[in-house]
Amino acid sequence: MTLHPIEPGQRLGTLDRAMAIAEAEVAVKIASQSLDEGPQPLAQSLIKLALLLVETGQLGLQERAKTLLFRTEALLSHPPRGQAREYRPQIARLMYGRGLLYVWQRNFVDALVHLRSAARAFGEEDEGLSLVDDGLGRYYAALNDFHAALFHFERSLTRRSPDSPDRLISLVLLGHLHQQSYLNDRAEVYYQQALTLAEELGELDLKLQAWAGLGRVATARQDWGRAEQCIRTALVGRTSPYELQQAAYLYLNLAEIELGQGHCDRAETLVEGDAAPRFEALESEVGWAHVNRMMGCILTQRLSQPTAWDDQLAETAEDYFLDASMTFEEHGLVAPYALTLHDMAGLYRLATQRQDVPPLRRQSDSCFGVGAQRSGKGAAKGHQPQFQAGSAAQRH
Repeated sequence: MTLHPIEPGQRLGTLDRAMAIAEAEVAVKIASQSLDEGPQPLAQSLIKLALLLVETGQLGLQERAKTLLFRTEALLSHPPRGQAREYRPQIARLMYGRGLLYVWQRNFVDALVHLRSAARAFGEEDEGLSLVDDGLGRYYAALNDFHAALFHFERSLTRRSPDSPDRLISLVLLGHLHQQSYLNDRAEVYYQQALTLAEELGELDLKLQAWAGLGRVATARQDWGRAEQCIRTALVGRTSPYELQQAAYLYLNLAEIELGQGHCDRAETLVEGDAAPRFEALESEVGWAHVNRMMGCILTQRLSQPTAWDDQLAETAEDYFLDASMTFEEHGLVAPYALTLHDMAGLYRLATQRQDVPPLRRQSDSCFGVGAQRSGKGAAKGHQPQFQAGSAAQRH
């Protein structure tokens, strides 16, 4: 099913993201009026606010985060003589913030440069190095390198003491990684551990991420009741303008759950009435690609019903898949691109079953072949998902 691009970078405590951002804005304003104490407090406040904005996944807010990080660089660029060492922690966090922003922007060359610079600046500080490992894990996960990502996420976890609240971040990241690699049993273990710890700590944002992860695991297992319960629990807390993207993906997850049960009308309502308007507000090309893919799946499901074949409906479904696949390819998103090819192949095979159309069968075989090649890591591990025409059960 559709996997959320949102991943945890920090703990927000009992605050939701809107409250955390509002609090960070106030801290920046106060620190801006107290420069007599040196630039470090303001730099720290600017970096914290920038990271909160980066993690919204919203392009406009990420541009503002970029501006805040440039402002931080200007503050830290000329430390007074003899104080360079005192500036290093904030410089390290600045490099980390830039690296994380570049990961989001899929600028992988600059991302790696800045994350490595952050590691050098942190020196032997475990807290900072665990943060860098989180970033490097996300970097390699975005490149579909499971083993490298796993190495960094696990090392980050080991750097954090058993009683460190930041272990919660590692658990959610490990859950996301294993789910992205179709290792749902292992993902469930991490998500359940994260949920338990989040409830103990009173962590709102990460608790909602754990619920969403458990919902996607249940969807992969076609446990529809459990899946809907988990996703709706995660959705209840995603109401602020800063969480539009999280909410949009959760509505897509709900649509997939409805589609898996054969409820095409309900799925279409969730996509067109809830997910699509949010992605439109975000001006998210990738979000629209996920919407197009889901609409293609819904139409394929309709075509699978024992009614007269509708050529126009089939062409519309194909157009949705083609638009989605082109966007995913342009953005270098290998996993959703491969899944869309599999979905489109399901449409072609369905057409072959309903009509004697050999050329469509050849298109089907081609799509399955390209999709399998692009998602080779799943097949190599023996965890290649099972795809059925119109079914959203085993997709993420």
